[in-house]
Amino acid sequence: MRFVVALLAAVVASSANAATYFAEIHGTLTSQIDTSFNDPKLKVGDVLTLTARLSDEFLNTNYDPYTGFADHYIVAPWGLPTTGPTFFRIDGPNMTWASVDDISNGPAIAFENGKITGLRFAFAPDGDSRPAMQAGVETTGQIGPGDKIFDGHGLYLSTYTTPGFNISWDYAGSTFSEIGGAVPEPTSWAMMIAGFGAVGATMRRRRHWAVS
Repeated sequence: MRFVVALLAAVVASSANAATYFAEIHGTLTSQIDTSFNDPKLKVGDVLTLTARLSDEFLNTNYDPYTGFADHYIVAPWGLPTTGPTFFRIDGPNMTWASVDDISNGPAIAFENGKITGLRFAFAPDGDSRPAMQAGVETTGQIGPGDKIFDGHGLYLSTYTTPGFNISWDYAGSTFSEIGGAVPEPTSWAMMIAGFGAVGATMRRRRHWAVS
């Protein structure tokens, strides 16, 4: 019985040691870059919303020359889903960008004192459903620096045509917070189920002995 209790305690402790973080920030399209034509889906004043729930296994504390972040930043791995226990997404009018759209190793989020302090990504979605977008980028080929939505032609398979927009992110109104222990891994769930089963079996045996 003591072994089972110790096993359950170890599983709970291992789950509690891992933290999960929630990030949210809004961005506004502040100006149109090319005014000679309009975007069919986007306009000045539209709001983008970045939300993410990321495990502390994605935390980084070393200087990264690619992002320019030196400490307190977290990376959403390339290919992370847009829903689930851990996810990353940016929602705009009738479209969503995901970490799979990033042309590097995944979008990075810098944070401090409960606020997002910086973003770094370069998205080039496949097809014509969403435009390219970047944040915290000093230069991307001939695109130039700045946080913006732009015409992604020539970047991988991106074919969305847009006049482009500048983006202003609301860092002061952002959120970056720890939301408790991470969801246990499948192996931890298996250990917990086995432990509960062992506890139940032990209790049944004790009842049987008491009746006898």
